[in-house]
Amino acid sequence: MSTDPPVRVPRTAIRTDVAGAVTVDGAAFVVWCDGAGTVRSAPRRCPHLDADLAGAPVVHGELVCPNHGWAFDGAGAAFKRNERGRVDPKGEVETLDARPDGDEVVLSRA
Repeated sequence: MSTDPPVRVPRTAIRTDVAGAVTVDGAAFVVWCDGAGTVRSAPRRCPHLDADLAGAPVVHGELVCPNHGWAFDGAGAAFKRNERGRVDPKGEVETLDARPDGDEVVLSRA
């Protein structure tokens, strides 16, 4: 269990179009907001080929790796969509707990 305090981020700093970098409890993550206003997260490095996901695009609420198109739903699922729409699961990734607190979001490791 971590003894580090959670990270507080202004809600306005979490975007819906690109992922932003954040470090929580010494680990690198990215955060974004989906179309429903839910804060989502994934590790900062793509597990496929270690691409940096900070600044990666968010499409229909999902983070998309700019290198090979892996996508992350922000709730732990990693997958790849092929050109015909098939979704191929690629496993699970760590996510953050995100709790709204006024004008901020409190981020902590699960």
